[in-house]
Amino acid sequence: MSAAPKPVAVPAAAPRKPAAKPAYVETYLQGAIEGMSRVHRERGRAVFALTSPNKGAGTTYVANLLAQELVRQFDCTVAVIGSDSMKGSDPKHLPQGFVEDSPGIWSAVPDRALEQMPDFALENIWISRGAQNFDFVLVDCPSLASNSQTARWANAANGVFLVVEAGVTKVHQIESAKRSLEATGSHLQGIILKRTYPIPRVLYKLI
Repeated sequence: MSAAPKPVAVPAAAPRKPAAKPAYVETYLQGAIEGMSRVHRERGRAVFALTSPNKGAGTTYVANLLAQELVRQFDCTVAVIGSDSMKGSDPKHLPQGFVEDSPGIWSAVPDRALEQMPDFALENIWISRGAQNFDFVLVDCPSLASNSQTARWANAANGVFLVVEAGVTKVHQIESAKRSLEATGSHLQGIILKRTYPIPRVLYKLI
């Protein structure tokens, strides 16, 4: 396999001041976005792990919404790394290949998939050395209950967000997940409550 041409790295723009009012549907994510922005201001870039206490809580859905909102509010670059791209990897080292799904949002390509790609497909792959090429990196981890590697990936990140599904995740599951993260020294940034129903617009105006 011939090496993919490495594109010229263009420094990403620093995050702008957050929008005065977030989009209606993304309101429940705003606390997480503000926390990510604070870490970015302190470090110049930020790597966050998203996990959940139980299977099926919707971390992938939340990770994709967060990426869209970060780009919308800050005009920045965001890498989204799925668990399939992290398998067998040292959690301190990110995958090397990324493809742009939409302006500013890049998805990781598993290293083993890069090895099997034809040369013409590699032209669309950005060969990256790691988090320094992106403003934000979101690692979409499996639930803590289903994968023992999740705690390691969470520990390697600048912060962890626990995705909790309203009306499904139990209190004891949340408490157990928090203990697991604390035991590994991971920094729990907050809990994202994923709602399965929208807030009525009349009530939204009162928030």
